[in-house]
Amino acid sequence: MQSLTSNSFYIAEWVVHPLLNRIEGPEGEVRVEPKVMEVLCFLAAQPGEVASREALLEGVWAGTIVTDDVLTRSISALRKVFQDNPRAPAVIETIPKTGYRLIASVRPTQRGDQVPATPVLELNVTPPGASKKKNAAPRWQKWGVLVFIIIVGAGIWAWLRPDPPAPVLQPLPLTTSANQEVNPALSPDGNQVVYAWSGAEGENWDIYIRLLDATHAVRLTDDPAGENAPVFSPDGQWVAFMRYTAEGCQLYRVAVVGAPTERLGACSGNIYPDLAWSPDGAWLAFSSRDSEGDAFGITLIGIDDGRSVEVTRPAATNWGDHDPVFSPDGKSIVFTRSASEGIQDLYRVSLETRQETRLTFDGRNISGLDMMPGGNLVLFASNRGGTYGLWTIPIDGGTPELVLTTGWKVTKPTVNGGRLVFEQGQSDTNLWRMWNPASDSSSGPAPILASTRWDMHPSISPEGDQIAFASNRTGFYEIWIGDSSGQQVSQRTRFQGPFTGTPRWSPDGSMLAFDSRPEGHADVYVMPSAGGQPRRLTDTAADELAASWSRDGAWIYFASSQGGSWNVWKTRANGEGAPLQVTSDGGFAAQESTDGHSLFFTRPDEPGLWKMPIDGGTSTKILNHPLIEDWGHWQVRPDGIYYIQRRPILQIIHFNPSLGTSSAVVSLAAEIPRYDAAFDVSPGSNWFIWGQTDHHTVDLMVVHNFYGP
Repeated sequence: MQSLTSNSFYIAEWVVHPLLNRIEGPEGEVRVEPKVMEVLCFLAAQPGEVASREALLEGVWAGTIVTDDVLTRSISALRKVFQDNPRAPAVIETIPKTGYRLIASVRPTQRGDQVPATPVLELNVTPPGASKKKNAAPRWQKWGVLVFIIIVGAGIWAWLRPDPPAPVLQPLPLTTSANQEVNPALSPDGNQVVYAWSGAEGENWDIYIRLLDATHAVRLTDDPAGENAPVFSPDGQWVAFMRYTAEGCQLYRVAVVGAPTERLGACSGNIYPDLAWSPDGAWLAFSSRDSEGDAFGITLIGIDDGRSVEVTRPAATNWGDHDPVFSPDGKSIVFTRSASEGIQDLYRVSLETRQETRLTFDGRNISGLDMMPGGNLVLFASNRGGTYGLWTIPIDGGTPELVLTTGWKVTKPTVNGGRLVFEQGQSDTNLWRMWNPASDSSSGPAPILASTRWDMHPSISPEGDQIAFASNRTGFYEIWIGDSSGQQVSQRTRFQGPFTGTPRWSPDGSMLAFDSRPEGHADVYVMPSAGGQPRRLTDTAADELAASWSRDGAWIYFASSQGGSWNVWKTRANGEGAPLQVTSDGGFAAQESTDGHSLFFTRPDEPGLWKMPIDGGTSTKILNHPLIEDWGHWQVRPDGIYYIQRRPILQIIHFNPSLGTSSAVVSLAAEIPRYDAAFDVSPGSNWFIWGQTDHHTVDLMVVHNFYGP
């Protein structure tokens, strides 16, 4: 089957053309990346046989240092082309912990289906001294043959020669001030950049502008309210920005030469700084929502009349839409849609028809985007490759191509005038522990599980001797376990790509429940805490996450977006039977009471904690905390419920359900991340563990002579 690497062949009903990097199927033609085609040809050369991951990496990426993720993404790309379900494969089968094998039928194409092979030239050379035949070809025919040989030879050489090396992109520091410089935007000619800076003391966000060839920036705004998300007008004469006042988000503009600011209208409901100016200069686009329980959508506001127009409004089960960017013709907007915080994909919406087109299917974090010159490609920042990098994708959809990676977190790209500017961040999020003052008042907070990466979602084992947590210390978000002293840390899952987190221990400590997104949406999984193969418990197109165990270990509760709204569901831990819906009027994170008689839960659209009988019935609100963003920051223990309260000061509160009283336990000095699961309490309520960001800096980087792929 080695000839498959050059000739066309069938895989089931699909025709594969290796030389063209093209696969033809019942629904049309699909082009794939060259390496993806090489992976397919490698498998097709030995149909039915197992190809180890090591053999595939060596065979396809020989001499190149790559991670397993490139192979995983290649297999995923092929499964997408063949519409192959990895759980019930018909084309490519995954052999756990080993590799892959092609299980579909493979056969050569018939004459007429085959890509024409490179012609072979047979040259008849007359030996010296031999007599010439009378019917020897005329001289013009000989010259024709020679010209033909030269043309074909040149074609073969052009086809076989290696591609010219890609230009080396050299990111250079543009800003290196203390604290954070964020949300850059290049002027239309690419000579100036505006951005927001928190100042040397980190006390207030203002807008700054500087020439890329200058060494100093000019401050454009000076207001006690925070300002962010600056963007140039199409003519480069104005800068629009967002100002966050006591009345909410407000839109302003200021002349590039410096002048008093001018209010343009309200951007109420915006909490995520993102702003785009339409190519005709008539509109500004940003994300907003009507209330905390709503999903964010993309909204337009008219520059001249302040008229507001809603462009997108996803279902309330989504976190929402952000980061709008206009196409150069102004007829569409590309934006990110978040299934939940940190899980995004790219979409495009037509401003004429409101028709939406999904561009990516990664379910990864996307942190900023821009249009490439010409408007045919979208440049976006994502961790789709494991680490953060800049990628391009056609505006009509297709296969993303990696443009740049620095080893750090690369976000918020902006490109104009042959220059690229982006944020480069360094962040360190660790798990901290503090003893309950009632047990030990002499010990202060101290890090317990720390790395130079993201460590979050702590869960203490029933015996209090181990901590399960989520971390991306290998480059991917996986489940880990460490002992209660923070030592003996070991990895448990190896999804190597999708976001995986929120682990929870079974009552006997033998199992872990968690959620992961190998197919984009979240599903609940269980696995032995000592290690083993994860088993999926939920299997719908909706998101299912935030798992917790019943006190007897027989059931697992989870939040599901089935039906278009979040509710609490439960399923048997052994996977038998169908899941059952528990709440009908809204619910998210749930935990059983320690006596197993009641169920406590939060809601996604209203702060507070609710209680209902374990067998069903009417729910009652028992607390006005936690806040919506603290859905994962509370725990039920035998002596009551502990939760995080942010205002007026950040502290841990103890609530006694039987008495209905609350009391402060301890204050926390560092902020706990919002919209996450970053808090747990030991089984005896003797100590607390939480996640906090200990170090975070953002600088701006610039690449000159950048034109993209």
